[in-house]
Amino acid sequence: IIQAAKHPCDLVEEDAITLRLDAEISGVGTGACGPGVAERHTVKLREVAFSFKLEPSY
Repeated sequence: IIQAAKHPCDLVEEDAITLRLDAEISGVGTGACGPGVAERHTVKLREVAFSFKLEPSY
């Protein structure tokens, strides 16, 4: 399973396609060598729902 892989070499070929869609991404910064991410740019854990449509490309 792709979620269990810690490194690319841990990936195992499967007969499926994995598509991961992120609803939000957090700002960049850890505070290790400067300020961390500003509060207004942090992503709060919450449940979200969205939809998407796949269409063939010719």
